[in-house]
Amino acid sequence: MPAPDRKKAFALFRAAVPYEQIAVQLGCTVAQAKSAVAKAIDESPVALDQTAARILHLERIDALHRAHWQKAINGDAASTDRVIKLMQERERLLGEPTRVKDAITDAFEKTLAEITTTAADEALIASCRQVARQIDHAVANGTSLEATKAMYLLPHLWNGLRELGATPAARAALNASMPTPSPDAPAEPPKEGSPVDLDDFKNRRRGGAV
Repeated sequence: MPAPDRKKAFALFRAAVPYEQIAVQLGCTVAQAKSAVAKAIDESPVALDQTAARILHLERIDALHRAHWQKAINGDAASTDRVIKLMQERERLLGEPTRVKDAITDAFEKTLAEITTTAADEALIASCRQVARQIDHAVANGTSLEATKAMYLLPHLWNGLRELGATPAARAALNASMPTPSPDAPAEPPKEGSPVDLDDFKNRRRGGAV
């Protein structure tokens, strides 16, 4: 079965036609229809550094722009207003930074894997994880304003990481709190478990007994 025309496949996809219907209209399989659309997105001249979803939005905006342009040129007030709004929306999309899905959550999980925690830390870890997910969701799915507002949650995440001893400042404080061994003192074997005195460090930060 020959590969479907990429431009036709993408035009249908841009018009929100389901892959199953694209396959029927182009006489191909659903897998071929998806492949054709994906390749068309990769080849799109709209913007080289945009995500696939944003390229699709830009393509749709351009299609609507072309549909209203001639009427706007001929003096139709409604079409002129629509063209201006489409231009503003296109500028907004191109001006946004690329949105990386789950960036904060993935980074938090990697950090968590590098430190030792206990059951007593579970509530704090769950809170940090929820904050990270909330930020990622707003960045991936919200408006620019919503994504910006989500950044105000970052200090809460940093506070949690500090309590877990997982920030550069927290690690520096841990090192500074360690007694300097006497050069004549025999070396003691490390305690079983992970980083030395990490639990004691957490205790100090939380106001516990030293």
